[in-house]
This record gives sequence, structure tokens and C-alpha cells, in this order.
Amino acid sequence: MNALAANLGEAIKIATEGMRSGEWDLFRGQTNANWQVTSSAERLSQARREEALELFKRFAGWAQNVKGMAKYFDQPDSLWAIAQHYGLPTQFIDFSDDPIVAAFFASDMKSSPVDGQKAAIVCLNSKDFLQFWKHVGPTLLKGVKESSYPQLIRINVDNLWRLQKQKGSFLWNPIHEIEQFYGFDRIIFPYTANDPALVPRREIYPDHQSGLEKLLTQFFMNEQLVEGSRFIAEMEMSTHRINVPDDYYDSVSWYPVGIVPSPDWQGTEAWDEHHVEHSESVLPGASIELDPSRPFDLVSKALYEALTPSFIESSRKQALNIKPVDGAEFDPTGAHLVTCIKRLWNGMRTLPYTSAEMRLALCRAMELFPVAHEGRSDHEALGPDSLYVEMGSDSDGRGAYSRGAVTPRALIEACNPAFLHAARQKLAGDSPTFRDAADEYLASASLYLGARPWERFTFSGLRKLMVEQLIPTQIIWRVDFSSDGDLRTVIYFSPKEFRVFGLA
Repeated sequence: MNALAANLGEAIKIATEGMRSGEWDLFRGQTNANWQVTSSAERLSQARREEALELFKRFAGWAQNVKGMAKYFDQPDSLWAIAQHYGLPTQFIDFSDDPIVAAFFASDMKSSPVDGQKAAIVCLNSKDFLQFWKHVGPTLLKGVKESSYPQLIRINVDNLWRLQKQKGSFLWNPIHEIEQFYGFDRIIFPYTANDPALVPRREIYPDHQSGLEKLLTQFFMNEQLVEGSRFIAEMEMSTHRINVPDDYYDSVSWYPVGIVPSPDWQGTEAWDEHHVEHSESVLPGASIELDPSRPFDLVSKALYEALTPSFIESSRKQALNIKPVDGAEFDPTGAHLVTCIKRLWNGMRTLPYTSAEMRLALCRAMELFPVAHEGRSDHEALGPDSLYVEMGSDSDGRGAYSRGAVTPRALIEACNPAFLHAARQKLAGDSPTFRDAADEYLASASLYLGARPWERFTFSGLRKLMVEQLIPTQIIWRVDFSSDGDLRTVIYFSPKEFRVFGLA
């Protein structure tokens, strides 16, 4: 059945009335009413479909080996749901319990519509759909196992805020051109972008990172690196490849007896916990209102004054909702600062940092923000003698990484005394003149010596270094607000998140 509506608002009204009467309970928005209901995988060529399957295999393999992703790996529907919501082609088709969400997607085009384009809200009665395949499926699909019939999947995926905000469900569809067998109802109306009946985009795509998204940044960065390597290979570029020994990042590679971690690495299990949060309890978050019409330094000062220790302590179970007053908009510089501060807040608030540590990191980030906007590189983030460092989550030093800056003094103060002793012995052995060298040289030279973070640092020292320098410099020099690509930017917030530190 097709119903015609004069505009988007009328289409929402028809869909809502149908939901209340029990006629429909699932909805899907399509910007083109003529499109068939198909999955992203079905729309691919055979060759691209095989590539998509290989991509999902890499995703599943990554999830199997990353702390915090194991529970998703053990629940295949959850893993497929995550893949679907973050752009990996699957046989899942998105539906929503809410016609208003469907209306948003019926009006969300990146390209310009053609003249007279019609959009549609696709409507489905789940009971009718399941009954159809139960009674008619055996005749239509002779020889096909019932488990391979189309299925409706309603699932709550921990920390998948997009799914929760979109009140999402899925149609798993292995049938090519399913509408030859089952007809979906449609409410058809003229395509309109920016209709006042639409909910804001942030209500559909939260502009905050959940714990799950923090992990996903690593996978997407890995994929960027894979694509880069593939591009180099296809262009037949001449590159110099360095083969790194398996023990390169372990201290035994240069100090055979090894380095004993400091005792304070014991009892840090709380830093490995992955908190489950539902979007309803976290979003939109604790509010701070700013006047974007004021000069940037005053906007920044107002934000600084709002982030008091008491505000942080009482609000850290929520996201941070920084918004302009009176419906105004931040200029690009202000918007960038807000993006950085929200990313830092969400990254630290669920970890065992104190509220005082959070405030210190937030304030330090705001202090460094103008320095970055002056055009100074992250190599000089903390002054002319600052040291550029890299961190990686893979033990072999490949794959996802982040970078930051530290001062020589702060780096030395954070180090494990056993590491410093070993480094001095090694460097003095290589160059007798090192015996009288200053700590600044030791800091720089020690970055070339492989050592795991738990060998190189005391836990308390690394924690302090993260708060005062590593988190702020990562945030300010790496977070980009100008596109939706922030998910591809890895930021490490915990002293236990990375396994490689130094110069990669």
C-alpha cells in the first residue's frame, strides 16, 4: 500500500497514527521513494561484496583481540549491528520504532535531489512480516533452511548510542529483491531538506563518543593504514621498508636482564574496566551555556570558570553539553574548542581520574588551544625543547597510534627508576661522554630505547604525565571538528591503553 502525503509533517502524522492503531510498528526512511528495500551488501557488485566480507572478517578478528570488544565478538548480532551503524556493508537493513527517526533519514541527502524527487517512509508490521515467512516461506524458498529466512532483529548493543538514539531495529535479509515476495507499505511525499518537522542531527547521531566508539577509532585507523599501504602498492611507489625485530619494543632487546616494573602497576585493574552506559542516562549531558558573540578569549575564560571541581564531580556520569545561548552559533574556532573539550571530558570521566585531575587536563587543553591555532606544530607544543612522542595499542608497533608531546623534565620524572638506571648504563656504554650529559639529553635519547610503558614508567608517573601533557596535547593537535571523521582519530586516555611508547 502506498499513501500520499503533501509534505514531511503530514507523512509523520500518517505514520504516527498508523503506529498508534497497530497498523505498523517499524519504520524506515528513504530519500528516494522509488528505491527498493535492500541492504548495503545487496547493492554491491559480487567483487565488492567479497571485499566487504573481507572487511568484516578483519573487523571481527580485531574485535576478538581487543580488550572491551570480546563481549561483542561473542554476540554475532551485536557485532553485525556495530558494523552496520559505522558504515561496513552488511545484510542488515535499518528500521526504527520511531517514525520521526525514519523521517530524518528520508530527508538526509548529501547530494542535491533531482527536480520533483519523492521521498518515503517505509512502514512494516513486524507480526505480519514474520507470519508471512512462517506460512509462505516454505513454499517460496523450497530447500532453504528456515534459519535463512529474513528475520527481524531487536537488540540493545551496550554503548552503541547511535542505535539507542535511533530506536533502531534490523531486518536481516538474505533474499535478493525481497519485494518480489513481500510488499512494504510506503508513505510518499515531496523530498524536503531542513524541514522544521525534523529533529536535530545530534538527536540521531550523538556528537559524543561512547566507550565503544573510543575502541572503534583504533579499527578505523587500522583500515586507513591498510588503505594507505594498498595505495602505495598499486602506485608501485619505491619505499624503504624497515624490518623491526619481534623484541624491539621490549627492554630485553638492549638490556638482557630486563626491567622490573615498579610496584604501583599492581592493583590497577579498575583502569581496564569498560563501563556500560545507555544514551538516555548520558545524553544530552550536563549543560554549560556560552555566549559565542563575545571575543574568543572571553568565551574560553567562561568555559574555564564553568568547569569547577564541584561541577566536574557532580556531572561526570554524563556527557558535556556545551551550547551557545539564544540559538546562536559558535564560530569555527569556538566550535573546534568545544569539540576538543567534549572529547577530553568523555575520554576521562569514566576512568579513575580524580575530578581535580580532570580539571587540570581540561584547563591545560584550553591553555594550549591558542598555541595550536597560532600554527605551532605538536613538536613544539610545550615549548622549543618539547619532545614529540608516539603511542600505539598493538604490541608490534603497527596499526593504530596517537601522538603527543612532553617536556624532558616531565618525562624523566615519570620514569621508572629501574628504567633510568638501565638507560644510563646502556647510553654510557655506547658513548662514554654520556656519563656527564644532562637529563634533557637522557630524556631524548631514552625514547630510542625500546621498553613497554610498564617498564619505562611508574604507574603514578605515567598517570601524571597523561593528565598534564599527553592527553591535552593529543586532544588539541589531533581532534578535528570540521568533518565527521573524528571517529578515525585515536586518542589514548588511560595509562593502560597503549603498549608501545616512544618514537615509532
